Amino acid sequence: MSPFQAWLQSGAPVFDATGSFLSYINTSADPLYGPQGLALTSDGHVVVADSGNHCFKVYRYLQ
Repeated sequence: MSPFQAWLQSGAPVFDATGSFLSYINTSADPLYGPQGLALTSDGHVVVADSGNHCFKVYRYLQ
């Protein structure tokens, strides 16, 4: 299973600065169809480029 297929099933994985897995951002309410990249904002948001939906989706994540 590719990392992008895992996103479709479980949500976007979140890792800390050392690469340790923390959790998933739940994307089931607004599924991703072809996530291609992401960016982190200074105020705790994760922005995902969703090529299948032709949009960017914004999720809130705070550790």
